Amino acid sequence: MQSLDFYRDRLQIDRNALDDELASQSQLFWEVGEGYVLCTGKRDALKVEVSRLHSQLGLTERLALAEAGLKVTEASIEERVLTNADMIAVGNSYLTAKANADTWATMKESYTQRSYALKDLVALYIAGYFGDVTPKRASDVIDDRKHEERREGLTRQRQALVEKSSDGG
Repeated sequence: MQSLDFYRDRLQIDRNALDDELASQSQLFWEVGEGYVLCTGKRDALKVEVSRLHSQLGLTERLALAEAGLKVTEASIEERVLTNADMIAVGNSYLTAKANADTWATMKESYTQRSYALKDLVALYIAGYFGDVTPKRASDVIDDRKHEERREGLTRQRQALVEKSSDGG
């Protein structure tokens, strides 16, 4: 999997190479989606680890306080759990993984927007917006078809006249 910087550098579209951009879009989107899935998997695993550790530490603290004959309150247990060094480390790892997954989610959304932009740029190119192309309008195609039909009709009429005159008429 490439880095986020790799995909960030490829977000900008080269309007002079739309065919290349279109050809690479689906692969780039797939790779970004794959990166997002991997990061969310790590984030979700750490979230489960945070929950598991929280429960384990809560039980351990509850038993320790009861064994010591101290008053057991949910607030005191929660305070001890949240200030535990392991809990802090796992919590920080989770927050880092969450930020990373959120960044990949943003990159994935950017590539979705890139696909829409590519579609619009291709439409602008076909419409001649960039000045390099003057495509035919639908009305021009219809006019060409009518012109061709008229030409074929005139050719048939000429052939009929030629045949008539060669028959002696």
